[in-house]
Amino acid sequence: RAGDFFTTLRKLRHDAEMFTWLEQEGKVTTELKKVFRGIFHSAKQKHSDPDKVFELAFNEETNERKMWQKANNKAVYWDPAGREVPSKTLRAKAAALKGLEDSLEST
Repeated sequence: RAGDFFTTLRKLRHDAEMFTWLEQEGKVTTELKKVFRGIFHSAKQKHSDPDKVFELAFNEETNERKMWQKANNKAVYWDPAGREVPSKTLRAKAAALKGLEDSLEST
C-alpha cells in the first residue's frame, strides 16, 4: 500500500465544501462527498490550527482510503467550457500595457 497523506484542516475543509457542492450539482457521488466530509469532521476534533500540516493515516485498506487516494488533489470534474481552447489569443503591445499601468497608478 502506498504511503499515507499530509494535509491541513484548511485543505480538508475546502475539499469537504467542494465535494458537497459537486454532489449537489450531480457531478460526484454522495458516497465520495461523505468520505471527504467525514475525514474533515474527524480531523477537526483532533487538530485546531487550520494551517498546521499533519498526516492523514488510514489504519487499513478501506473503501474510504481508496476513494481518498483516487480523488485527493485530483481533477474529479471538468466543466465542458474548460475543455474549449480559444481560437485566437490577443496579446497587447508593451507600450499599451505600460499605458494601462500608468493610468492605474494615477487613480
